Amino acid sequence: MKRVKKQGNAPAERRDNHSGKDTAGCLAVPVPLERFPGIPMEYVEVLRSKGIGDTESFIEATLTNHESTMLASSTGIPAGRIMEIRALCDLARIRGMGAATARVLYHAGIRSAGQLAEADPALLYKELKTYPGAYKDVILPLRENDLRESIRCAGIIVQRERRQREQV
Repeated sequence: MKRVKKQGNAPAERRDNHSGKDTAGCLAVPVPLERFPGIPMEYVEVLRSKGIGDTESFIEATLTNHESTMLASSTGIPAGRIMEIRALCDLARIRGMGAATARVLYHAGIRSAGQLAEADPALLYKELKTYPGAYKDVILPLRENDLRESIRCAGIIVQRERRQREQV
């Protein structure tokens, strides 16, 4: 990854070698699917047999609804679970999010980087701090500034992807 000199108030940009996107350092390292709470190991193994073992390869395999439907059909994994895993992968690709934090956000109703980008950091932080779910230990060490940074990164990723689609 190449660091580009920061200009004014604009964030310094980095080009991710895997996706070719300028991400301002906002893309996380791909997360292995077995790290996500709630994804059955049998699903992980079936996906791995198809060459899909982490967030990056899952996202690439499910870029369209048709691809998601085809993956569900070819793996026997219900389409709803494919969409759930897609949402978790979309969230976990954001720097500062991990597999467990993505799961907590999913349970809180955040299903995409786009939804996270539009979230109010203070309100979401307050909601997560009162989260009654099984992943409370993930939320306790979360700081509001970390969440704010992840929301900023989600916005950068979504904006760049939108621009890329418009150029095609």
